[in-house]
Amino acid sequence: RAQALLLPAAFCLAFDGWEWLVLVRTPEADIRVDLLLIWPALLILTVWSLWRALFRIAGRPDAR
Repeated sequence: RAQALLLPAAFCLAFDGWEWLVLVRTPEADIRVDLLLIWPALLILTVWSLWRALFRIAGRPDAR
């Protein structure tokens, strides 16, 4: 059941690495256009994965 959440967790880790890289390379970056693409994609992926995980739990009669 938790396998559905592995993909967003991996993307969150990749995003963390990206944030660290941006902070190290360009600490003066105040306005970040890349976040306009990354945040919505990460949000959609997380919500979709949570939906899948909850649907799998509720959809099985033998789920505990």
